[in-house]
Amino acid sequence: MDNIGLNFTTIRLPVKPQFPQLVTQLINACHQFRQLKNKPSAKAEAERYLHCHTLIEGLYQTWCCQSTKARLDVFLSPQYYHSKEFGKINNLTQYYVFETVSALEQLGWIEVVIGRRITTSETSSTDEGRQQARTLPDQ
Repeated sequence: MDNIGLNFTTIRLPVKPQFPQLVTQLINACHQFRQLKNKPSAKAEAERYLHCHTLIEGLYQTWCCQSTKARLDVFLSPQYYHSKEFGKINNLTQYYVFETVSALEQLGWIEVVIGRRITTSETSSTDEGRQQARTLPDQ
């Protein structure tokens, strides 16, 4: 197996976050990323908390794999999200996922590698696809 991928939609959250300080720090980074001028609503803060908690827990579970090839697969395209459509991500929103991933990247906690989804269980980074295309033998 070349890569170990954990899909962030399958992460089971504990009732209480294992890393409440990191979640709070990430929420503050999300506020800075959005450059909010007004106080966010309670609903927006609850959504932000859920997304930050989910991604911090996913990063921890990926780190626990103890493999340099482990990765956390996060879908950034809006096509994967819908509040009611079957087969789409409906417990999270693309707006807050993008905000959280951007804040994580700003903090330097993650490196984002843009990729594409091949099947429901397999993803490939775009750079790997380009590299594979270049290494094909000449015919």
